Amino acid sequence: MNNAAEYLQVGQEIIENGYQVQYTYRGANRIGYVQFMGNTSKGAAKFGLVGTNADGAITTIHTQSGNSFWKLLNGSAADKTIRPIR
Repeated sequence: MNNAAEYLQVGQEIIENGYQVQYTYRGANRIGYVQFMGNTSKGAAKFGLVGTNADGAITTIHTQSGNSFWKLLNGSAADKTIRPIR
């Protein structure tokens, strides 16, 4: 991404095309959006994750795979399930 507008566009596309999920971040329940982005070179699934604040504004956009993604989403790296809320 070359600028803030492109960054925001990616986040908006994930929100529009992804799954709405709920997760806990720093002790607070958050709403996020997850979209499958493809596989890593090692074959692991890679996801785009958009985090929002209580007002629904985008606070972060990540492309993640692996244990950190599943631990954030489900509290456990072993639980590789996406549980949409909408």
